[in-house]
Amino acid sequence: MKDDRPGSTPIGKKGAYRIISITSNVLFFVIGISTLFASFYDTYKQTTTYNSLGMSFMASRTLEYGTDEYDLRGFIENIDDGVIKDYTKEIDTNKVGVQQVKFEIGKGDVKKEFATSVEVVDTKKPIIEFKYDTITIYTGSNYNFKNNIKRVHDVVDGDIKYSSEQKKEKVDYYFIVSNVNRNKAGNYKVTVNAYDVNGNSASKSYNVVVKNRPVVRRTTNTTTTTKKTTTYKTYTGKASVDTSSIVATAKSFVGYRYVRGAASPSKGFDCSGLVMYVYGLHGKKLGHGTVAQSKSGKAVARKDMQPGDIIIWSTKKNNYPTHAAIYIGNDKMVHAANTRTGVIISKVSYWEKYGGGHIATIRRV
Repeated sequence: MKDDRPGSTPIGKKGAYRIISITSNVLFFVIGISTLFASFYDTYKQTTTYNSLGMSFMASRTLEYGTDEYDLRGFIENIDDGVIKDYTKEIDTNKVGVQQVKFEIGKGDVKKEFATSVEVVDTKKPIIEFKYDTITIYTGSNYNFKNNIKRVHDVVDGDIKYSSEQKKEKVDYYFIVSNVNRNKAGNYKVTVNAYDVNGNSASKSYNVVVKNRPVVRRTTNTTTTTKKTTTYKTYTGKASVDTSSIVATAKSFVGYRYVRGAASPSKGFDCSGLVMYVYGLHGKKLGHGTVAQSKSGKAVARKDMQPGDIIIWSTKKNNYPTHAAIYIGNDKMVHAANTRTGVIISKVSYWEKYGGGHIATIRRV
């Protein structure tokens, strides 16, 4: 039908297409603006969330050298927003110095990384242990002062090596300094200076008492019978070993267990086994047995007995050797007594009086 009204214009197909095209363009524009706005908003939201994430750390962040138990999260002072997603869980505590630690905190899909430093420090000094706080030697003694050192070590790295002299580099060794005059009686000190692998140092001293060596007297005993007169001599000369070292070594085994037939710190000692082992450490080979040891060295009179001499005991009427001990002076001896007491120090007079038997012979090696 034709529209004959004044001012009317037929739309036609081209007009209809134009209207659809304009409508489509407007729709696409609206969608584009919406998408752009949504993207901008999402970016803004993520940026805002990222900026809100924060954490601060403790002012002091140190770990002790060699420690195994630690949690690096303990160095976090505060987390402003978010939660910990990941972090460095281990560092090398066997290495002194500063090491980097990383933390990752997040909220939703947003993550942020923070880094700080932790310092591994070694604050523990070497440990120096002596067998005795004071030792006594005679003038002219060649006692090795290293023998009184029980152990020098670090709690993390273990034993520290000995050096016969002071080194320029003060790392991982110890050395000995003393003012001892071996030829003059008096009181002296031996000092051990030690350094661990990280340069920590320690110093400790023990006392040395130097006494004048007892005067050696040679005596002659005469036994007269109805048939003949027999003259014999007991030895009054010096021992072939440093007896002060023998005494110190014997004392160091006090407390070890008694085991029949044994002759070593790892297994234990019987009486002659202890005597044999102590003398063996100082280059003297003795037999393992009281009979064999009753023939070692030279016979010494009871009144001339000196520290380091071997006392051979007997509970038999025929003087058969049944026990061995090392005399250490002042009426005392070191011996592996029995399975109940192990290696102990006893008084010679007490042992004679209360069941230890009698002295069969005294031997100076």
